Amino acid sequence: MVATLLAGAMIFAGAAQASHHAGKMGHGSAADRAARQTEHMTQALGLSEEQARQVGEINEKYATEAQASLENAASRDERYGLMREVMGKRDEELRQVLTDEQYESLKNMRESMRKARKPRGGQDELRKD
Repeated sequence: MVATLLAGAMIFAGAAQASHHAGKMGHGSAADRAARQTEHMTQALGLSEEQARQVGEINEKYATEAQASLENAASRDERYGLMREVMGKRDEELRQVLTDEQYESLKNMRESMRKARKPRGGQDELRKD
């Protein structure tokens, strides 16, 4: 009886944790991630309505492309390379929409987030941005 209750509690806790994480960045559909990213960029960078529209289109385009790349990549290294390629193309398009100041702010935000992340024993050691 105790074992059954304990197993049920563990399952419930796991489901609650999964539900909690579902709303975080990186989860949900590509369109959902792109929308959250666009909203964050709009607020953080002070985008105009037109910039927000263009950034939203760019984010959705590359979120979809990134998702397809991740699903089709055979190895971790291949996924990493494909993601770097996709993000590079995305940055080229964003650079055309953002002002110089906004683009610098975006780069600074990314660097701050990168430094705040804990190393995962993966590609962070290989990155020499």
